Amino acid sequence: MTSAWRRTWPRIRHCLYWTHRWLGIGGCLLFVMWFVSGVVMMYVGYPNLTDAERLAGLGPLRLAQATVSPTAALDALPPAARAQPPRRMVLEMQGGTDSQPVWRIVDARGGRHTVSARDGHVPGPVDAVQAEAIGRAFSGRAGAR
Repeated sequence: MTSAWRRTWPRIRHCLYWTHRWLGIGGCLLFVMWFVSGVVMMYVGYPNLTDAERLAGLGPLRLAQATVSPTAALDALPPAARAQPPRRMVLEMQGGTDSQPVWRIVDARGGRHTVSARDGHVPGPVDAVQAEAIGRAFSGRAGAR
């Protein structure tokens, strides 16, 4: 070893020890937080609605507006989704103040589809404004966000 290396090695070793120690302490704290959050997630339930609360927030089903039959709703699906009978098919209302009846269909592969029961078209995705309107209508509070 050269003399320069002998002079710098103790300093490098000191920095390695110091870095290893503090990275270990930080890693331990991370794993402790991870463990505690896992314990909390095991024993604290997620917030959910009871059946009574869910039904109280739903609007009335307007069957007079539902003019599309279940067979016609299935015909509106993509061909791959129509290949086998659906797992589930439910008629419900979608929307806030301007709600419309829709068919909610779960196909044989588990894909989820929505078809308007009013005119048979496939509605687009719900945007943020529509989601807020649906939430306000469900909660019954004008200021809900």
